[in-house]
Amino acid sequence: MWGGTSHFGVEPMHAGAPLAESEIILERNFSNEDWAPSFFAERILAEFHEDNPNWRTDPVLTGAADIEVEPGIDRRLKPFQWNGATDNAQKRADLFTEITRLTELDFERRNREAEIYDQLDFFLDHFSNMLKITPRHYNTHRLMAAADRVALTVAMHFKEEWHFARPNQVFPYLVPMIPVPMHSSWPSGHATEAYLVAEALGAAVAVLRAPALVLARRIAENREVAGVHYREDSDAGMLMAKHVITLLNGSDEFEELKEKAAEELTETFAHQWP
Repeated sequence: MWGGTSHFGVEPMHAGAPLAESEIILERNFSNEDWAPSFFAERILAEFHEDNPNWRTDPVLTGAADIEVEPGIDRRLKPFQWNGATDNAQKRADLFTEITRLTELDFERRNREAEIYDQLDFFLDHFSNMLKITPRHYNTHRLMAAADRVALTVAMHFKEEWHFARPNQVFPYLVPMIPVPMHSSWPSGHATEAYLVAEALGAAVAVLRAPALVLARRIAENREVAGVHYREDSDAGMLMAKHVITLLNGSDEFEELKEKAAEELTETFAHQWP
């Protein structure tokens, strides 16, 4: 039995009729346009690995070289290195300051509760809603899915490299409002993914970068309000995304995808953003 009929693998209208070899369609291929966004994202990820075989040892991503935070301010991507802390006393002081800030965010939990729970596992719909991206913007959905997939891969690699403890591990009295993810804290996966999605949208249509970054920041902050990330985790995700987009740009399939997404977005939405 298959599909609720007794005719295994045969459309009901064809049931009982003899099969004809002439009905085989040799000329048909699976169209490139028919790939679902989540599976197309795997193609972009494969291209990212192929074009950047040494990304795991990239000087910026590993914290061996500076990255520009803003004009005139550079830093290195290492947990709680903003102040150049090298001794345990300074690191403890930095962590205490951040844990204190997180506890003071408690009043925001009720205001953001719905968002936080809605963004637990998937948040691309928030970009779609804000930018009015509809199902017919198929390549835009692919672009966002691809950025999300690459960002997750990068974030998980460096989570493993640093093994940085979650806030409630360094301060057990802090009670997160959501289940604590079963992987290390730095960088924030949500932040890295959201910011790379924003960077990808901005790479396709420049005027979309600013509003998309505002939403990415909100998504990252929600994880801080929930008590599962430090601001440092969010900032690291932002800076990683800022660098990873430069590694993605120039790759053949990613460039083609950006162009197709740009056609969809420019035609419909670019005039809405000053």
